[in-house]
Amino acid sequence: MAEQALPSRSEAFSSRAKAWDIKWFRRINGWSSPAASFLGHYTHVASSWTWAIITVAMFFIAWLGRVPFAWAFVKHAVANTSSLLVVLIIKRKINRIRPCYELDNVVIRTAPQHYRGSSFPSGHVQFFLSNMLVLATVASYFAGAGVWSWMLPLSLAMDVLVALSRVYVGVHYPTDVLAGFFSGLLIYCFTMLVMFPLWNVFYSWIDIAIH
Repeated sequence: MAEQALPSRSEAFSSRAKAWDIKWFRRINGWSSPAASFLGHYTHVASSWTWAIITVAMFFIAWLGRVPFAWAFVKHAVANTSSLLVVLIIKRKINRIRPCYELDNVVIRTAPQHYRGSSFPSGHVQFFLSNMLVLATVASYFAGAGVWSWMLPLSLAMDVLVALSRVYVGVHYPTDVLAGFFSGLLIYCFTMLVMFPLWNVFYSWIDIAIH
């Protein structure tokens, strides 16, 4: 009788990680208290549409009201969105199946248009965090570095709720949102160090039109 091959360390780790993922997904997705139901609504604060509306509103405030803060945010937000396009390419390559498609008895608490494509990493978590950090950076330009002392913990706390909400509504594993958190930090750094300096070259003519 042939001996059964033992799993490699990587296979054993992958198996344990998957079991952990499913365990905590089931727990969070199974929350049923009135307080937890708030997460089903809160999850939309991190949608691309929410931030698109904010950015467009800031553009018109900058244009019509001549508000420097609003225009500075728009410039950084555009650069941040272009950074996210790089991540979307990587996300499509990974193409992880969402738990609502892979597991049985998942409670789905959001409409299909709010969870398309690959599960890993969570786009809502990374987009929200990177945008909030961009907002904090712009605010610090105008109000001083002290803004970071309260905007950083606020951004992190709000993003933790976004992460919980994505698992609660049934469209992400816990490791998806953890990866979204760290990729959000990387996106912010990439925006400030690479994409914003590149975009800044093309902003001068818009500055003339607005001011």
